[in-house]
Amino acid sequence: MKTGIYSYVYLTIEDYIKGKPLPANKLQINVTVRAPYNFTSYEGKKVRIYLRRWSEEDIRIFCGHYGVEEIKNHSEYIIIKKSLGPVKGEFVHYIPPGSIIYHSNDGITTVYTPEGKVILKAKDSEAAKLPVPGPTDYLPATHAYQVPSGSHISTEPFEFQTEDRGLISTKEAKMTYKNGKVVLTVIKEKSIKDAYLLNKRWALEMHFGK
Repeated sequence: MKTGIYSYVYLTIEDYIKGKPLPANKLQINVTVRAPYNFTSYEGKKVRIYLRRWSEEDIRIFCGHYGVEEIKNHSEYIIIKKSLGPVKGEFVHYIPPGSIIYHSNDGITTVYTPEGKVILKAKDSEAAKLPVPGPTDYLPATHAYQVPSGSHISTEPFEFQTEDRGLISTKEAKMTYKNGKVVLTVIKEKSIKDAYLLNKRWALEMHFGK
């Protein structure tokens, strides 16, 4: 990285979450002394960068979103202390609109992008306990959701391909819509008896270990 009024950061692009691919798989970022990002701490690490095209030749880091974030090892769990949701607020752990929350039987909650990329993983047992109305009184924060005002929820079949679990398919995904767009999807893994099995052979292998 060069010093001076401008410095330069070079990145190799491995994948795109959304948007059209750039012409080359290498990116040079010009960094001014007033830039809000310190790229030095990211050297040698994988990062996710959100970009916005301002003009034909001017592409900038989108500060209004995440900007730059390190892609941590998926074995690293974070502790959720607030309800999850695609809204920003003091009592919400923000996740991007369109996120998919998957609760597996092993007590792990994983949040994915619509393309199946892992955003975060958390252990339900380590999450803060939040008071909720009803017979349970409390729920782990990983199972509490905050959705936009005026949205509605429906139960629908849903499947998507993930980078760590392969294909996830269910008949009962909770889909939250706002202005006709899906802003949040919640899936809970079920027992093999209730699961949406893709083929009988897979079911037999699971039951009999063959």
